[in-house]
Amino acid sequence: MTGPRNTVALGLFLLLWSSGAVATALGLTRLDPAVFLLLRAVVTAGIAWLLWAFVRSPLPRTRGQWGAVLVTGLLMHVLYQGLFFGSLAAGIAPGLLSLVVACQPLLTAVVTGQRGLLAWAGILLGLGGLVLACSPEFSGADSTLGGVVAAAGALLALTAATLVQARSTRVGVLANLALQSTTAVPVFLLAALVLRPALPPLAPATIGPVLWMGAVVGVAATGLLYWLVRRVDVVTVTSVQFLVPAVTAVLDWMVRGQSLHGVTLAGMAVVICALFVFERGRRRRGAATGAPRTGRDPAAGSATHRASRPSQSL
Repeated sequence: MTGPRNTVALGLFLLLWSSGAVATALGLTRLDPAVFLLLRAVVTAGIAWLLWAFVRSPLPRTRGQWGAVLVTGLLMHVLYQGLFFGSLAAGIAPGLLSLVVACQPLLTAVVTGQRGLLAWAGILLGLGGLVLACSPEFSGADSTLGGVVAAAGALLALTAATLVQARSTRVGVLANLALQSTTAVPVFLLAALVLRPALPPLAPATIGPVLWMGAVVGVAATGLLYWLVRRVDVVTVTSVQFLVPAVTAVLDWMVRGQSLHGVTLAGMAVVICALFVFERGRRRRGAATGAPRTGRDPAAGSATHRASRPSQSL
């Protein structure tokens, strides 16, 4: 259902998205969360608008389109980011945070009414592999109720944002990114003015994580996510979230020298097997129902109709 091109895009998205936790951990050692969130939003908005000036992707034209863009911006760039950072500040074990947020495929499958025993077997197997991969980091003493609640809120915000974005097909990807990240700037600016955090020194250790989160994760990874949900079924796209904690652990070992447990690699292997089972179940159900194998949900319309719409435009 994905095809070679989309599979490569999914792999690249997984790698870039997983790097966000490592960059965040590096940045928070020197940056206040409010400052970090504000600078990230400014960098993302600036780069997205610069790219949009060259591409000129379609902007919203109707109230419905403007509403979808603004809602997604608040969900993805304000609520999700704010709650993710807030959960760490409130106190939560990193493994538990990874587990909660990476449950997005399961929640998406429930909300979208996923069917097929084999596909559900893949989802549940992936959840089991995720628990196995995150198990070395579980520590109840490191987690508070506030941190867990904030993590659950981040999961809900990310899932809702992805589902709304999947329906926003007439607005270009870069236009979406530019408008949504711009929406987050005044929110985090107000938070910074109210909290009055200390300003960080200008040094590579502070600038690097901000640029990485703003450009690589904020523009490249999020843009890939938006592009993929238009080409591939949203449940298939979110299913790669099961691999994020394990890939993050590998990147954290490479970048910060954090310990890498064998059980984490074993959990990653289980998740990879689960994704194959899930994809096979999706293919089998698509063949049984006679749905066109275009990688999109049948309800989205025929391939000819989609080709006439600017749904894959940057």
